[in-house]
Amino acid sequence: METWCRPYFESCQAAPLAHGHLGWGATISFADLAGFTKWSSDRTPGQVFELLETIYAALDKIADRRKVFKIETIGDCYVAVVRI
Repeated sequence: METWCRPYFESCQAAPLAHGHLGWGATISFADLAGFTKWSSDRTPGQVFELLETIYAALDKIADRRKVFKIETIGDCYVAVVRI
């Protein structure tokens, strides 16, 4: 990972990953990156892509291990569901 994005990535690891809604036996999670819009306004498109790709790849690995189904990514928001 590039050194310019390491502090942001590490701060995201310290923050809660998702807020979920529980109902009807399924949980839908929306993981939104706090401060992402401000951070990305000072970066090139390539830097933004690299950060999102790094974070989403890590979340995909966690989802695979935990049997979580990723619905989609919307900008900097990762949407997933479990127990459907």
